[in-house]
Amino acid sequence: MTFQTEIEQPEDFGARGPSRRAVEVVVSLLLIGLAAAVLWDSYGRGAGWDGGPQSGFFPARVGWLFLAGSVFLLVQAFREKAEVLVTWAQLAMVAKVFVPL
Repeated sequence: MTFQTEIEQPEDFGARGPSRRAVEVVVSLLLIGLAAAVLWDSYGRGAGWDGGPQSGFFPARVGWLFLAGSVFLLVQAFREKAEVLVTWAQLAMVAKVFVPL
């Protein structure tokens, strides 16, 4: 007697879907935009040190670290092989759960 431990999916070797590189590039570009918004706002508030830290000092430093990490992820995304991250059928199953939420 055998027990099935995981749900078996039909393997479609010709299945297509978004590539890992494309997903990582899109996410890293969104994070770069978020870091740019943080830096814009921080320097608008004052990110210097004039008799003590101004209100944008700490957010600006965190924004620069965030930007550096995002650029690193973007560079790494182009160094990896472009392979399918998830098939459209698998993504549809995940969307059936998360879209109603």
